[in-house]
Amino acid sequence: MAHLSARAHGNLLVLFPRVIKPSFFTGKSNAISRISEGVFSGLNVLQSREFKPYSVTPKKFLKKKNRNKSDRDNVYFTTDQVDPSYSISDAIDIIKAYDLFGNEKLDLILKMDLGEGKNKVAVLKGLVHLPTPVTERQKVLVFAEGEDANKALENGAAIVGGKELIPQVENGELEFDHCISTIDFLPNIKHLPKILRNKMPNTRRGTATDDIEGALKVFSHGESYIADNTGRLRQTIALSNFTREEIHENLVKMMEAVDEHKKSASLTTDKFYKQVGLVLPAGPKINLNVSDVAPP
Repeated sequence: MAHLSARAHGNLLVLFPRVIKPSFFTGKSNAISRISEGVFSGLNVLQSREFKPYSVTPKKFLKKKNRNKSDRDNVYFTTDQVDPSYSISDAIDIIKAYDLFGNEKLDLILKMDLGEGKNKVAVLKGLVHLPTPVTERQKVLVFAEGEDANKALENGAAIVGGKELIPQVENGELEFDHCISTIDFLPNIKHLPKILRNKMPNTRRGTATDDIEGALKVFSHGESYIADNTGRLRQTIALSNFTREEIHENLVKMMEAVDEHKKSASLTTDKFYKQVGLVLPAGPKINLNVSDVAPP
């Protein structure tokens, strides 16, 4: 007597012709404990007690999850919803609540649209002088002579001099973070770009100027910042043990420095700033209302 057998997902299916009655197999085999009748291409199907269609449901049969972070029902999960935005005062209160260890760096996180085509901001970088400095005083070298040299010494320049400093710079004998020069002295150091590189004084960065006093205020406690090609910027603007007023002032000053690049992109505030937030190492990211932090 012919019969057809098949194995599906580890479970034995035995197919018999309709002419054979199920009672014929009762007690014939210990493997078959339950006999159920069904029609499968004109045949009866006998299945074991442990038959399962799938041990693991294939992915194509799984119900697709709604990945949209929006309110879908009356149950709200923090990780599955859009993060709320706070005002500056509320954000500072949250930061103080998460300040567990003290003297931690408070970072400003910006996500910006740098524009397209000719109006795109090629490189968003610069130097900002925060009202309350975060880093230690920078070591500044000043190329100046006469009265300008005296002003540089009075305002805290680490190294001040004229032509006598050029050989020492060429030989790499001096260590400094920034280099400033008066406009009249620039022709004397025009051969130093390969040595000074990004420290080479120029008018665009404000390191070649006759306002030595103002330049030293910026570069002695200046904070350099730079965004990547996608418009993301992360910059330390304060420490967690700063007062609320100091954090607020540093945040406003940093936003003013970044906002100057918006003009070259020819974008409105809503389009230029995609996301603004503050973050501590031991705390979550706190999103800020763009309208509160963006300069008018």
